[in-house]
Amino acid sequence: MRRNSKIILISSLLSMSIIGCSEGPQPPQIKSINPPKKEVVIKLNFPENDPVTKKKLKLHKNELLDEIKNNMYRFSHYRKYGIVKYGPINYLAGIKINYNDKEYKINYLNTQDYKTGTIYTTKVIFKTPYKFESKKISIRYPTNYIYEPSNDVMGFEIEPLDNPEKLKQDVFRILNKLPKSKLYLSKRYLLKGEINTKYPADSIYANFKRLMGQYTGYYYWTDSKERISPIEKENTFNLKIKDKIYPINIKVYPYRNGSKVIYKAYISYKIYSDGTSTLTKQDIENAKKEIERVVND
Repeated sequence: MRRNSKIILISSLLSMSIIGCSEGPQPPQIKSINPPKKEVVIKLNFPENDPVTKKKLKLHKNELLDEIKNNMYRFSHYRKYGIVKYGPINYLAGIKINYNDKEYKINYLNTQDYKTGTIYTTKVIFKTPYKFESKKISIRYPTNYIYEPSNDVMGFEIEPLDNPEKLKQDVFRILNKLPKSKLYLSKRYLLKGEINTKYPADSIYANFKRLMGQYTGYYYWTDSKERISPIEKENTFNLKIKDKIYPINIKVYPYRNGSKVIYKAYISYKIYSDGTSTLTKQDIENAKKEIERVVND
């Protein structure tokens, strides 16, 4: 009985030791950094007016901050947070970036899932405060990082994604490259109108099929089905603007002694932080002339 009691006691102590070691993550550790410089500056030299609509251009803060975040991912040596399967264990490791009104938070994460429903995650976190102004965005280098270790089910500390020193250098690399990147605002212009012509509807519709060709790509605002009725003909064709193809919806029907053409196209374009744009008002005017040319060919 004494021998069995000793065995039970030793087993209980071992179990308590293991459970005690794996109760949860260890307290976060804050470690200092000597950054190479104080901050980086991304210049915002957007035009005052939209190059297409000529209306005053509004800077959308969150869109630009998202662009910076996307560039951070692109400049990092580590892929976005993802799953790597290794035997019975899933590893989720990589970089995860988010921001709030004051700072970007760069997380280097390493997670192990032992198929038990319990997830153990190590984190190395860098916070980079930013300041958004009308002509620039300033982002400060981190002066410290937070290391949040975690223990696995056996009580052993999970290794981080990489040596924190290498992760720190990755953050510096990301910030160093940001000033050279161009930010952009995504825009969309609705090109629409009506054209009255003396030519019959059948001839006009045939012109679009012959000169533009039916659009076969994906577009969300209509479908690619040709609609023919005794009164109206409708289809979507290829509108070329500066070597890029846009779907343009065309409706043609008899009108008075000739025909009426109704057209609609959504034209996407980008305005860059260096003042350039992928589209101008003149490009839109040229597109209208091309539609008129096809109608009157």
